Amino acid sequence: MRGRNIRRIINAAAARFIPAGRIAKIRPGFPAEAAGLADERDRIRQSNPGDPRIRDLNKDINQLVNEPKRKTWNEHLKTCNLSSGASKLWTTVKSLSHVAKRKDNVALTFGDTTTSDPRTCACFFSRQFIAHPERDKARRSVLRKAHKLRPETHQRALHQKRRRQL
Repeated sequence: MRGRNIRRIINAAAARFIPAGRIAKIRPGFPAEAAGLADERDRIRQSNPGDPRIRDLNKDINQLVNEPKRKTWNEHLKTCNLSSGASKLWTTVKSLSHVAKRKDNVALTFGDTTTSDPRTCACFFSRQFIAHPERDKARRSVLRKAHKLRPETHQRALHQKRRRQL
């Protein structure tokens, strides 16, 4: 009983004080100086979207972000040499040559159904251009039941024919 209360208290404290989900303040590969400029740019954009300083701040932010990436890339290229083996060089070439395609699947809503499956989207899309009359559910139910009965009645008729022949 006591262990259950302690667990409940710890879980309540964890839920309240330990952040969960995406933490927007942490930006991997984004320098702190660029983050400060980005915050300033966002404040200016919020107050006046047409302010000319926004363009300059964007340029500065891009330079601050791209500089470490350029350094990392140059260091990587320095380590790729033919004397120590070509595997790292070929891995780099392959990573540049075979850029993975992004899936640009967008969820589409048709009536009250939302789907991102290409085949389902195509079916729903084609249905918009073809007339589909409403079907009477009661009639469908009766026809389905009648269809299921047909084999049984056919079997009975054959059975009765055989009896007559004997």
